Parts: sequence; C-alpha cells; structure tokens
Amino acid sequence: MKMSKRIASLLITVIMLLGMMTVFASAVDASAADASIKLKNWNRNDVFNFEYTGANEGSWVGIYLASETPSDGTPAIMWKSVDAGSGEAMIANGAINGNQDGKGGAKYSDAYTNLLPGDYKICLFKDGGYEVIASEKFTVRQYDVKKDGTSTYLSDLQWVSFVNYRNTSDDLKSDSNPDGLTLEAMGGNRPFLDAQNGAFDPTANGYTYYPSDTALVSTINVGGLYYEKGISIAIRKITDVDEMKEFKGNKEKYAEIVYDISNLDVNNFSCVFGKNYLGQKGNNIGGCEILADDKVIYTSPAEQMEKKDAVEVKCEIPAGTKQLTLRAYSTSQTHADGGVAFADAKLYKTGSASTSDMGIAVSAIALVVAASAAAVALSKKH
Repeated sequence: MKMSKRIASLLITVIMLLGMMTVFASAVDASAADASIKLKNWNRNDVFNFEYTGANEGSWVGIYLASETPSDGTPAIMWKSVDAGSGEAMIANGAINGNQDGKGGAKYSDAYTNLLPGDYKICLFKDGGYEVIASEKFTVRQYDVKKDGTSTYLSDLQWVSFVNYRNTSDDLKSDSNPDGLTLEAMGGNRPFLDAQNGAFDPTANGYTYYPSDTALVSTINVGGLYYEKGISIAIRKITDVDEMKEFKGNKEKYAEIVYDISNLDVNNFSCVFGKNYLGQKGNNIGGCEILADDKVIYTSPAEQMEKKDAVEVKCEIPAGTKQLTLRAYSTSQTHADGGVAFADAKLYKTGSASTSDMGIAVSAIALVVAASAAAVALSKKH
C-alpha cells in the first residue's frame, strides 16, 4: 500500500512538472506564435511593402536569399527597423540614402540594390538580434514581362544607325572608315539589346557601371520590373548646341537608334520607356519621342523622369513608313549619365475600325438576306 501511494505521488509530481513546462514553453513562444510578416501588393523588384505583427521594441525586418541563415556574419541584403506591435512598412531600393528616415540599410555599396532573379525571404527579427520570429518566402522572376509570340521586336532587327553617349554609328569601322571602332571596342558607348548598360552586380560589391561582354549584364529593368526584350541607350554627352535636338522648345542632349521597317507589315508600336534601373543611377532623364521617318508620332508627357518612373508608349505607324526612330532626351545641359531603356519595344498589326465595322455590316446584311429567304420559303409552303 505504501509503495502504491509513493508511485501515485511520484506520478502526480511528474504530471505537475510537465504541465508547468508546457505553460512555461507557451509563455516563451507566445511572441513567436503571434508574430507574422507578409508582403503586401508586391509587384516590383525594388519596393517591398509589408505588414507584420508581434514585433517588440528592438525588432527589424530584413531581406535574405532563401538559402541564407541570418547571422552577424551574414547581413541582410536590405533591412529596416520597425515599430513594436503590428503595422505596415516598406523596404525600398536605396534604403540608406535618406529616404527611409535613417532606419534602413543595405548590404552593398551606394545603397542601390536591385534583387537579381532567385528565391528570397523577408524575415522579422526580435530584440535587435538574428532570431527569426516570422518569415515569408518569395521569388523574383527572371522576366516580369516576357516576349509574346506574335509581335516583331526591334531588338531582333538590325539597326540602321545610332547616337549613343560618346559615339555614333558613324564611328564604326567600315569600308569608308577603315580606322573606325568595332562595337566591342566602343564598350558602353554602344546600344545594348535585350540587356541594359550598367547593372546591380553583387560580385562587384553592388554595382557595375559599364559591364563588359563577359561580365554580368543586367536584364532590361524599367520601373523595377524585368523585361525579356528591349533596347538600352545612353544620352549623348555633348555640349555643342548644334549637336543637340529640339525637344519641347529647347535644344537638348539626346540619344537615338533607328530601324528599317519598310519590309514589315505593321501599323503599331509600343514599349515601356524609362531610366535604366539601376543601370544609370545619377541624373534624372527627360522624355522620349518616336519618329516615323522624320515625323514625330509620339512625345512622352513627362519632361523630367526619375529612376522610378515608367511611361507606357503606344502609337500608330503611318502607312508607308520606312524608318522608325527611338529618341530620348536629357533636358539637362550638365547631364552626365543618362542611360534609358525602351523596354518591350515591339511592332505589330491590328485591324482598323473601318474594316471591323465593314465585317459586322456584311454579316448583318447576310443575316437579313437569309431571314428573307427563309420567310419566302415558308410562305410558299403555306
């Protein structure tokens, strides 16, 4: 009997201890269990809006590669401290250049970070340390905008001429210019097709200004989105007013590339125009023009565009057009680094409204004729 009482007492003690341990564990993990983080309306690779819960006074949020383990020796690619409790915040490209109220930072130099395609995670930490209390994985796609299967892309055509930073196509080696340069020798002073001039490059501590053909050359990036197709050119670095072009009433520095479209059955052009992002991180740029032969058929509404801006360009191409010119302006006489991109630049054909209306009219007439014939047939039977 005494042995049974001792065993029963021991069992009760063990059960009580286990219960206390469970309560203690629940108390310890309560903050972690209540913590959460989630990207909110994320659609750009340079701006990350998020909402969170369960943060304390020392909490912060960081973006890491999905394969990385956060630690003192593995800093976040981008980070920002957050207020205790719950809330919404943002981590953006350029986190340490003053636009985040001194609460953010970036791993690479110049504060310009543009996530390369791959798998990442956004983590919520507690107490200013590296203990993750919540995380969410996300993937940066190789292309946010892929090529379609019906359009003709300018970057797949042979250009006729170009004006790009310090060089023009007249400087190229040819029969009439045997001492000229090759495209490779021009380096960054040439157009880039389906790639942009300058890129975010972790291997170069964050930024490569004029990547060589063997180094990392970034995918076309305008407004924080990656495009499979496009053309990147740099606004010409000149001071002679005679070498400038007229833009909205002023002589401005410019860059352009010209294509022969005389053999194409197309009547529309579209692209997304903006600054190489992050390819050229300095001055703002001006707008753009699209020319059919020598006639301007499109002028962008913007006169000053920052790196975050993107303009959707759509215009009809007049029948019989032989050459299409894409031209960009700086609107700054001191402008030094104006890389721009005509992303997803493509040509295509659409049917005219008159043709469609005619088809509807013909169909309507056919229906009337058929109905009349049926009515006549019925009348004869009766």
